[in-house]
Amino acid sequence: MQPGHAPQQPAPGIGGAQPGGAAAVQCGKCGKSVAPGKFCAECGAPIEAAASKFCSGCGNKMPASAKFCPGCGAGSA
Repeated sequence: MQPGHAPQQPAPGIGGAQPGGAAAVQCGKCGKSVAPGKFCAECGAPIEAAASKFCSGCGNKMPASAKFCPGCGAGSA
């Protein structure tokens, strides 16, 4: 680093941070991590409402499309 120069900060939205502090969501169609909204910014598919799904066996948070828990293998209810 050169004297007198401040370290550069990443631009908003780079490195997983979203403008406004909103957490990214994963598109169910293309799998890309995108900002929350009605449609995917990468493929245009509708983004499903973030209905959290939890394993009935171990309580881990599961992807909405999962049939089995990635943590313990229990089937979804």
